[in-house]
Amino acid sequence: MSPGLETTVLPATIEYACEDGRTMRVERAAGATSATVSLGGNRWTLPRVESAAQEKYAQASTALYLDGDNHGANSFVNT
Repeated sequence: MSPGLETTVLPATIEYACEDGRTMRVERAAGATSATVSLGGNRWTLPRVESAAQEKYAQASTALYLDGDNHGANSFVNT
């Protein structure tokens, strides 16, 4: 094992329980080249971009940050 930041291997599909009771589903493409977010009847497919986060997917004003498992610092922003 080499020194550095610890990373978490993320599954292809992840479901998050939102504070408002909705479920957000994230489906990561093979090789983590893109991710599709499903939330409240809407879907966004976002390409992976460079980031300090473990994985960041973004396009225009929509971004998904995945930084570890369900207990990590994960966020979805759509403005």
